[in-house]
Amino acid sequence: MTCSGADNDGYPAPVNTPVTINVQSGASVGGSGVNVSGTGNSFINNDGFINGGPSSVVFNGVAGFSKTLTNNGTLNTGIVGSGNGIIVINHNGVINSGGITITGAGQNTLNIFAGKTVNGLANITGARNFVDSQGTFNAGLTMTSTELNSVIIRAGGAVSGTFSLTGPNNFIDNFGTFNSGITLTGDGINLVVNRQSRVMQGVTSNGSANDFFFNNGTINQAVMLGDGDDVLINRSTVSNVIDMAPARMYSTWRPARSTETCSWVRARIKRSSETGRSRTPFKDRMETTTSYGPVVRSSASTREPTPTLLISSASRQPT
Repeated sequence: MTCSGADNDGYPAPVNTPVTINVQSGASVGGSGVNVSGTGNSFINNDGFINGGPSSVVFNGVAGFSKTLTNNGTLNTGIVGSGNGIIVINHNGVINSGGITITGAGQNTLNIFAGKTVNGLANITGARNFVDSQGTFNAGLTMTSTELNSVIIRAGGAVSGTFSLTGPNNFIDNFGTFNSGITLTGDGINLVVNRQSRVMQGVTSNGSANDFFFNNGTINQAVMLGDGDDVLINRSTVSNVIDMAPARMYSTWRPARSTETCSWVRARIKRSSETGRSRTPFKDRMETTTSYGPVVRSSASTREPTPTLLISSASRQPT
């Protein structure tokens, strides 16, 4: 099906029928927008304007089949997806309002191209959820999975508003900017990487997940890692409290290579008796006490102390 003019009624595609829908540049679809559901692998290619309501594009898929949207034009009222199939959204145009809402137990992939924005909340639920963005989320991104959430924010990309990942395995690789805090909830594995010179605000891990956090950029707010075995490697700047819960805790503060400039943060362990907080026995708190930087390591006389590995567990506390 190809739309080259104005369709004021919308287009509900035949159910359980593979279909390719092309909305050409200069064309428009109103009414109920474009609705594709059931079995079959279907494609929507939008180079025009889809108004529709309550959503511009509606997907309802079935396990074993895919629904793919490539948006190079304008979606006035957002995207809604559901079902247990595969949903792929390639956004290289405009989404004015409504955001992106996907529910179900399938696999969802959202690709945001450079300079493009999602102006409403992106709320994605499925078994496996993937986001790869060079653009901007202006109203937040939340993802819930039964298997995996994966988010890559590339150079030039940004997230504002609520950002949360809920599921057994959560992965974040940041080459861009987080303008708000990050919340991770789950009991499996959380892997967070903040690349060189990139910016995050606070990070909070809830549950008993094993947290692995590598920071080579800037963290402006607190890092709160929950129960479970946690690893934090900091090669740049954390400007606020780092709180690591019980079980095993491995933290290293170390500089970049000898010719690079780095900001040093010294830390010490505070036990619950010092912090005044009601804490589980042997639950230790690490917080920054002094910040040095920028410091250039150029000779033995100007080097900072050797990196220290701090380990705590229920059976052993740091001295």
